[in-house]
Amino acid sequence: GASTVTSRSGEVMFSAEGAEPVKLRVTQGDKTFTNPLGGVPDPWIIQHDGWYYLCKIGSGGVYISRSKKLTKLESTQIVWYAPKDQGENKPWNVANYWAPELHHIDGRWYIYYTAGRPASEFGGHYYSQRSGVLRAKSSDPFGEWEDMGMLYTGYNYQPGIKPTIENTEYAIDLTTFELKGQRYAVWSGNGTDAVQQIRIATMSDPCTISSSMVILSTPTQSWETMDGRKINEGPAILVNEEKGKLFIVYSCNPSWTKNYRLAWLMLDMNDGD
Repeated sequence: GASTVTSRSGEVMFSAEGAEPVKLRVTQGDKTFTNPLGGVPDPWIIQHDGWYYLCKIGSGGVYISRSKKLTKLESTQIVWYAPKDQGENKPWNVANYWAPELHHIDGRWYIYYTAGRPASEFGGHYYSQRSGVLRAKSSDPFGEWEDMGMLYTGYNYQPGIKPTIENTEYAIDLTTFELKGQRYAVWSGNGTDAVQQIRIATMSDPCTISSSMVILSTPTQSWETMDGRKINEGPAILVNEEKGKLFIVYSCNPSWTKNYRLAWLMLDMNDGD
């Protein structure tokens, strides 16, 4: 409903180790609204041809919707149903769907997502979580989709390698971007040491990783390890074309604690090759 508050204001203090604290006064006017993403975990929205597309996980699979307004999101509809075990056929991606991202690349729609086997098969842990990609069969994102399989997120890439749970590592929150004609995948992953890092690899096409992974960021800073857990996750790409900067914004510390926060990596796109 409409707000009955004419305006309100308050002060917010930002502080970081080694820097002077900054105090801001924030004034909220009467044209307020309720954040429509408040109940959406791992929300993802992109703009395309004048529409805002929301992609999320719901009961049984992946859902999307579109709206002309960011402030009023429409009801989502399912576009992909999670596969199920059928006898000896046990797909890698039957459970625990997380963090889907809808991308429009070279005229086609893709959804990157995280999934795995039931945690009960791994003592209650999510060790089998990997990244996969779906591709729309037509230009209509509300039409049929096809499963293009797991993405290779290991460190021993060989041309033609078939990704499996055994030859890859825990890989979640995968996103993609293009820089100087080369497409890249960026995700959060870890090996047996449980140190969750931001990782990157090249892609030969939107459905295929074409190199071994390289570690971009490991949680070593005091503000990344406040709860004893070493977690870097949820990478998102921001580009400032005017200044020639590419940012990878990521989250650190456990998501279930008050210390969960954002940090960023920065690349000067004009620096070298």
